[in-house]
Amino acid sequence: MKKSSNILLFDLDGTITKPRGAIDQHVVNILLDVLTKTKWRIGIVTGSNLDYVLEQLGEWASCLAAAGLELYPCNGTLPVEISGDKWVSGPAREIRFVIGTDVYLKVITMLHEEQIRIMKENPDIPLTGCFVDYRQTTINWCPIGRSAKALDRQYWEKIDSERLIRPVTLEKIKEKLEEIAPNRLTAVLGGETSFDIYPVGWDKTYVLNVVNAENIWFVGDRCRGFGNDRALYDALQPKRRSFETTGPEETILIIQNILQLNQ
Repeated sequence: MKKSSNILLFDLDGTITKPRGAIDQHVVNILLDVLTKTKWRIGIVTGSNLDYVLEQLGEWASCLAAAGLELYPCNGTLPVEISGDKWVSGPAREIRFVIGTDVYLKVITMLHEEQIRIMKENPDIPLTGCFVDYRQTTINWCPIGRSAKALDRQYWEKIDSERLIRPVTLEKIKEKLEEIAPNRLTAVLGGETSFDIYPVGWDKTYVLNVVNAENIWFVGDRCRGFGNDRALYDALQPKRRSFETTGPEETILIIQNILQLNQ
């Protein structure tokens, strides 16, 4: 792994890939050029677990690992090291043990109650499977199910933007989390379809505690409102080292601009 003091961190969904999509070869080539032809390090910080990250990196995973791409799944709370041409995860601090079994069960029960409420109020939403995903350090809740296909996700995003289902629900969740465990848990919008629930302080700023670098830059797509990139974006904004993107194409331009300005 490079020991450079400069690292570029990227969100995954909506930043270097389309939401829940596979990484494009053009983006891979750009990342490999930076990793192999410059002194810069590159890392991905995402709320997803390692399995989801590897799924999206697909056939390019081994060459990216061999080139030194750093992974920070679960907002950096899941330790991952490079071993040859693959990544190996270490033991994670599990949220259910950190907050306690009683609190954890209350949170899961509350999410199921909210799921039923959304289904009753919006009987036309697409429903698949895997609604609550336990990620050791994060609880991810997707009202249409993590098994949703592209068309399901697109329809959900459309009606969510029209009815503000997630923003309204997020406020309800945060209020209920405060009742269940005061000052201990928080929630944000996860990507385009879901919610992330985790202990206070376990947002993406957590990665700042585990990345060994003097100068950290960050690029994400959910940097406003209740987006899960906002905390890290805001933390690095005073040094003008955080950037909002609309997708992989703009991310490539941002990479090029950062490198040109910091030669």
